[in-house]
Amino acid sequence: MSKSRLEIARSYIKRGKYQKAIIVLENAREVYRNSFEYYLLFGIAELYAGVPGYAKTYFAEARKIKINSVDLNLGLAAVYLFEDRIDRSVNYYLEVLHLDPENRQAAAALEFIKKDGKRESVLTMFDTGKIRKFFPQVKCGGGKTAGVILAALAGAVLGLLLFFNLRNSMELGSRLQNYSDVVLSKEEKKSPQQADLSSSSFKYIFSDKAIVQIYEKAVSYFNDYRDNMAQIEVNRLLNSNASTAIKKKALLLESYFEKKDFDSLTDNFEYSLVEKEPELFRNCWVVWSGKIANVQVENESFFCDLLVGDDNLEKLEGVVPVTFSTVPQIEGGRPVKILGKVEVTDGKILLSGRSVYQPLRKSK
Repeated sequence: MSKSRLEIARSYIKRGKYQKAIIVLENAREVYRNSFEYYLLFGIAELYAGVPGYAKTYFAEARKIKINSVDLNLGLAAVYLFEDRIDRSVNYYLEVLHLDPENRQAAAALEFIKKDGKRESVLTMFDTGKIRKFFPQVKCGGGKTAGVILAALAGAVLGLLLFFNLRNSMELGSRLQNYSDVVLSKEEKKSPQQADLSSSSFKYIFSDKAIVQIYEKAVSYFNDYRDNMAQIEVNRLLNSNASTAIKKKALLLESYFEKKDFDSLTDNFEYSLVEKEPELFRNCWVVWSGKIANVQVENESFFCDLLVGDDNLEKLEGVVPVTFSTVPQIEGGRPVKILGKVEVTDGKILLSGRSVYQPLRKSK
């Protein structure tokens, strides 16, 4: 029986032929477009090939499909270790140990960080390839290696208790006054739906399990500094049969989302995607390009229509009203990018503008 291209790529990675694996995976993109295993394996191949930036891109795609994966979290932990974002790296290694308490790679990586996590030491590990012992291990035959040697890990795991105690104060703690405020209680997990569904109509109807998973996904995205993605999950819950208690907790989480600028925005959404289901993207930050028209200035407020499309408006995607609370430095008739927050009124998309970018005029 012939092997699938995923199996062939695994075999190449196992034999150290990373570029060949990447070529095989690139040629299989259309077949595995929505496959978690595909994006995970692609990320792992790029990681072993020494390109953490590309690995991060594919891991991010995999994470959109599935969050609770040991190998995915190991990969992301390694990427953030390379980027010298130690707190993020530690957080992912701790997540690995939460999913697999006997994971030797996460325990060893955390022990390394604790003893010698200096920037130069990390770069040397990457340069020499020694860092690969912390990478996700690709197995051609599948299955998990048995016989974990607990004695060898005991000292390391005990030494990591400090990291567990500091987990909230590192990444989440820096954004939340009290992390426990956004954790679902046992009672909330036990009864996540509204008791009486007859008196209300909802856009989304979810099972108990789905509601809990959506909420935890929102928290996970928030933890990963992907507020736009977290906002979508919050919006799902607010328009669903989730209980009042969970909706209140989702709104509390939303209150911690940060304002974005051009540099900090991640997960930008195209106009065509938002147009299909505006309520799902309410309060998300976006950057849309086009030209402005119908400018009005009233009491230091600025109003205009953004004609969304390419620089020459050869393809007009839509017209979006934009409001700025102050008058921006913006010139009509020239291409513009507007950063703003999505608002929805009677099903119509509006933007609350925050920043504007226009390229400098070319000198004649």
